[in-house]
Amino acid sequence: SNSKSIKLSLIDIFNEPKLNTLIKFALISQVIILIDIFILSFLGEGALSNFHYSSMFYVLLLFFYTSIIITYYFPKLVNLFNKYDLYKIRIKVNKIILISVIIYIPILLLAYLFIDDVLLIIFNEKVDIDAMVKTIYLLFILVIPSIFKEIIKTYFRVINRDNINVSIQYIYMYIKIIIVIPLTYIYGWDGFIISFILVNIIVPLVYIYKYIDIQWQE
Repeated sequence: SNSKSIKLSLIDIFNEPKLNTLIKFALISQVIILIDIFILSFLGEGALSNFHYSSMFYVLLLFFYTSIIITYYFPKLVNLFNKYDLYKIRIKVNKIILISVIIYIPILLLAYLFIDDVLLIIFNEKVDIDAMVKTIYLLFILVIPSIFKEIIKTYFRVINRDNINVSIQYIYMYIKIIIVIPLTYIYGWDGFIISFILVNIIVPLVYIYKYIDIQWQE
């Protein structure tokens, strides 16, 4: 009877729609990472490590801040959702986005000014600094759109619309396959840069569109 109850509880867990949605999102995210590794394999020796080290600065700028903001605001937004106060949720989300942009503009300007010196201190000329700087500049361009994406993604989680996040993640995966792989294969690093910028502007724009669309529906 105990084994039956354990089996039933496991079935109940995997029949939970919200959990299924989160599992789908996590699986698609892993597929996207594999696609990135596959794409970088077209660019020759050192491309993967160069992009990995460069993206560390992007991740530091983006997720250090957004993780703090999201950790702080998420319980407040959930509390408002429990009261079904969607208007106040939107006001808070809009405020978070505005504050984030205001904070990040001077940070990005400082990063542009001093990134060469920082890289020399960290890596001591053990890597191709010029290539890394170009890649980091590319990634810095995408910080503001990525902030929008992460905050709006959290908003969808708060209002129990994780299905939107999954749908957009599918779009992200398909765009990478349709745009990034062919352009990188044909034009090398230049194709990768152009397509990478396009994809990482298109996806946040889809999030913004869905965010505005939901507000109009309400």
